[in-house]
Amino acid sequence: SALLIAAAQEINIWLIIEHDVNLSPLFSSFIEGIRTLVDNLGIWQNALTALTDALGYFTSGVIYLAISLYMIAHIDEVKMQIKRLSRLIHPFLPSYLSSLDYYMLCFLKGVLVLMGIHLLEYGLMYFLVGHSYYKELAVLNALSVIIPYIGPLMSSLVGLLTGYDLPSLQFMVMLLLTLILFLVDSYVIMPRVYSSNTNTKPIWILCAIIIGTNLFGITGMVFAVPLLMVGFAGLKKIVERRT
Repeated sequence: SALLIAAAQEINIWLIIEHDVNLSPLFSSFIEGIRTLVDNLGIWQNALTALTDALGYFTSGVIYLAISLYMIAHIDEVKMQIKRLSRLIHPFLPSYLSSLDYYMLCFLKGVLVLMGIHLLEYGLMYFLVGHSYYKELAVLNALSVIIPYIGPLMSSLVGLLTGYDLPSLQFMVMLLLTLILFLVDSYVIMPRVYSSNTNTKPIWILCAIIIGTNLFGITGMVFAVPLLMVGFAGLKKIVERRT
């Protein structure tokens, strides 16, 4: 485009100097048309790139969904195949995987129970104080249990920030209830739910989360309880083999 514009300008100057012909309006229109065309091509190129990326994400999503549906539909067969392969690695491995499967299922049940508790607690609390977005905040708080402590804390802050238009008394009540719910959920309900579903003591759950957070930050916080379940599964099988 730059070469075409430069060539058009050179031709216009040559015609004026050599032949005393002034076609500047014509060449100006030509140059403006080239610039408009280049701008439109840039827009189309960006749109094409965005479309290509969207198709890529969509295709990946369809593939992941198909794999997930297959895994769910044939989960028992998949487990059997994994156990057969693991037996080739070590005779002890299939029994460990069975124990791990049990503990991870218990952990997921605990997560679902916590989600239900948070959904009811915060939904009722935000509804009673008259928060405009009590439904959305209830769902947000339920999903936040995936990230212990940080998730509920961030979702609670969102609730406080979006409730700035409440009357002063209602806002103070919401602030107090949010603080109480956060402390009770984090240090009483969450450890007890996980411990009751996985047959572990609440103090172990808290210690695992604290150690994981100190070592690996938020990532350690998220994976602390699942890794604890992995350790318990292995420890249980080792004890069974020795007894």
